[in-house]
Amino acid sequence: MPLTALIVDDDEGFRELVKRLLGPGVRVVGEAARGDDAVLLATEVRPDVVLMDLEIPGLDSFAATRQIKAAAPRTKVILVIPHEEQAYLSSTGKTGADAMLSRRAVRTEVLSRIRAVVGGFGGAWDGRPPPALRPPELLQRLADTASLVFDSFRQPLPAGVRVIGPSARRLLYKAGRYMVRLRVEPGADSQRLSLVGQILDEGFPKMPLHDLAVLVSSGGKTLDRTLTNRLGEFLLQPAPLKNLRLSVQAPEIGSFIVPLPSVERPRGGGQRSNTRHRE
Repeated sequence: MPLTALIVDDDEGFRELVKRLLGPGVRVVGEAARGDDAVLLATEVRPDVVLMDLEIPGLDSFAATRQIKAAAPRTKVILVIPHEEQAYLSSTGKTGADAMLSRRAVRTEVLSRIRAVVGGFGGAWDGRPPPALRPPELLQRLADTASLVFDSFRQPLPAGVRVIGPSARRLLYKAGRYMVRLRVEPGADSQRLSLVGQILDEGFPKMPLHDLAVLVSSGGKTLDRTLTNRLGEFLLQPAPLKNLRLSVQAPEIGSFIVPLPSVERPRGGGQRSNTRHRE
């Protein structure tokens, strides 16, 4: 079974080079060009190893490394540094990274460096089962994926009520003490969806949830990303692909995933149906 990797670099050409160098023994499960996106994707896909450029935009690589290790303790992080400088190499412990690799050595050493940090870890190399989750880790894992509480397309309509014209799908999810309200409908552009949402903290209802990172992805690819406003609200407009997932970076519990229902692309040049669709 191949190892899984997440590649984090704002240079698309470099990401493609790394994918070719990894070969069949390492399966790339996601790519990111920013530090905050890397944290959300690593929390979602939980790769065996993250290869991350030291000088990424957004959340800096040191902070991203610490957050990834907190959300996915079994994931190893290798920082790709610009030069073979002792100042970088001696700071590995302070950054929380498992190893560093100079950019010029990637072509010749990336596979050996991955084996060095992943060797003896979990079942990827030696067949041993992963260690049992301790209670705090178990509680964290329970909050990793939000559970669906309400879906307007699956609830029976009250007697005598008819729906005329297009109706947005309303969803409510719960992850730990956090609630996520969503309204999903085709966007003005027929090639996009409109995801309007709000994040609420039941434990501290009056606390503003502004500047939380929210992104929507499919198959490890980020389709759209944003930050919440001071009311915890956000708007995303991804392409209507299958297996859409919403990732939210929440205080204290870290990132959690909201698996979105499948939404069909509108037919007839973007014209919406006047009948209510039910699954």
